Amino acid sequence: MIETSGDSTRDGCWALVRLRIDGERIADADADGLDTDLRGLSLLEAAAVGGETLSVDALANALGPVFRAVPEAGRVAVAMSGGVDSAVALLRAGPNAVGVTLRLWTDPEGPHSERACCSPEAVLAARETCHSLGLPHITLDLREEFRRAVLIESNSGVSGVLAMIGWLASINALVLVFNLLPAFPMDGGRIVRAIAWWRTGDRASATRFAANLGRVFAYLFIGGGLLLIASGDAFGGIWLAHHGIFRRLRYANNAVMRINLLLLMAVSFLPYPTKLVADAIRDESAERTAAIFYGACLLAIALLFSALWGAVVRDRELLEPEVSDDEVNAILRAASPSIGFYAGAIALAVVAPRVAALGYLLIAFVGVLRARGDETVAEPA
Repeated sequence: MIETSGDSTRDGCWALVRLRIDGERIADADADGLDTDLRGLSLLEAAAVGGETLSVDALANALGPVFRAVPEAGRVAVAMSGGVDSAVALLRAGPNAVGVTLRLWTDPEGPHSERACCSPEAVLAARETCHSLGLPHITLDLREEFRRAVLIESNSGVSGVLAMIGWLASINALVLVFNLLPAFPMDGGRIVRAIAWWRTGDRASATRFAANLGRVFAYLFIGGGLLLIASGDAFGGIWLAHHGIFRRLRYANNAVMRINLLLLMAVSFLPYPTKLVADAIRDESAERTAAIFYGACLLAIALLFSALWGAVVRDRELLEPEVSDDEVNAILRAASPSIGFYAGAIALAVVAPRVAALGYLLIAFVGVLRARGDETVAEPA
């Protein structure tokens, strides 16, 4: 038997609710001002009980710390903020929806704190929306946890300004280390060329050596990127493949910028189908749709990669002078997706979604094998 209580106060009025819970149901209740007797109800059923505002708020405060419910297929938790968007989401979720609002810490000295998301007024509005539809609403009081998480000064003794400076410094240090990789034309590659020129006395030979070494890193970026995409680290993989192309450019024209913008938009959408695939592993009825959708998104990104490199090679002035014609053709073949492979994998997802996932991995390996370039560069003028 568990005993819990909650209270609420407003404009000098006060309400208290006491509950005794046996298993999943309320065995006894001391609660005035509610529309329904709570005894015998499950915690989920009690969360849908309406009544006077203070009494219902006190009931929510009593239920929040101990709330639990038996899992049920089709039940949907809808995050409720008290606004129009979450109300529409609740309507679309159907009759098995459960409204959930996180009561978070709001700065009492901040502007319009009472109208902020998850303020007491917002919680009441969210609950009233749920109860007007006969749906349960749960309020989870996470104010203290949220305050501890966001108030850096109270936990670490470091001000927010210093924490931001430290974060920016670490990012710049990472960029510095990355820029020193011996991949021409990055700074590290130029240093390698200078050292080779000093050792051999031959500028042309030093340039060839640095360019070939940079080409190796570029292929590693593209190949590693494809492997990371297939293994689930989509953002890291696409960034590496993207860098493998852009390191060959001197500048970008309008066409390249527009296609790159579309590519970034497609990449920013990728976490959604990735999450669908992750969830579908536990739901066989959804894995087919998830695998098809994921494959279509990867195909769209691959097509944009191909279009990006195609826009580059149409204007050779964009490329570094060390990039040869053979290298351009090799990268064009590597950047161009195999429509047959993608179509086959997506079609396979209709009957064997998990096998199709292996097909996406195979496409990534094929892309790595096709990423070959010329081993020579043009003599510098």
